[in-house]
Amino acid sequence: MDRVLSNKEFTNEGEYQKNLRPRNFKEYIGQDKLKEKMSIFIEAAKLRKESVDHILLYGPPGLGKTTLAGVIANEMGTNLKITSGPVLEKSGDLAAILTSLEENDILFIDEIHKYKDWSKELNLIYDYHSKLDIVFTGSSVLDIFESSRCHVSDAGAFFLNQTRIFSDVVASPVSDFLIDDMTFEVGGKKKGQKQIQEVQKGFVVKDDIERGFMNVVPLWQFGMGY
Repeated sequence: MDRVLSNKEFTNEGEYQKNLRPRNFKEYIGQDKLKEKMSIFIEAAKLRKESVDHILLYGPPGLGKTTLAGVIANEMGTNLKITSGPVLEKSGDLAAILTSLEENDILFIDEIHKYKDWSKELNLIYDYHSKLDIVFTGSSVLDIFESSRCHVSDAGAFFLNQTRIFSDVVASPVSDFLIDDMTFEVGGKKKGQKQIQEVQKGFVVKDDIERGFMNVVPLWQFGMGY
């Protein structure tokens, strides 16, 4: 079990580094809207004496996903057990972890989309272990949604689902989407500028990149607007 699961919140860190990590939402800097909603979410679960629902955190490495998982566990007053997609080598590894967990423990799975059949096993866990909370992360939006067979099957669908919450999004006559006077071409890491090269306010939205440059915007940023 030690191969796939750790009860150490952050491995390969010294005590000094651990002390620098925020332990609650008050210490966590940024993401104010997210913190506000998560605080309500967690408080409601505590009042019901239940675990919170499964939580997906996505974005590039270094964004603070693991730290936020630790904050959620601290706010819930529960234990955090950590594993990751790459170390879950075979079918059944995830199910085997459940035998070592206690009621209301939080299981943190990093890079979950790298574990084969993760979506199927999560569904089984949700059905038969409803008092267990799972926080899972991934750095690639498309890998997560495609491997889970969600309705969001490509970058364009994800972009549309996120932006239409606050904006009127219509089809562009020259590219993918038009929001006000801005044109967006959406695709994978290798998406080019050809379709928007004649557009004054044109942007390329790419999945699986960490940072933007000039008119290139990472797709993950559009998932942080609410």
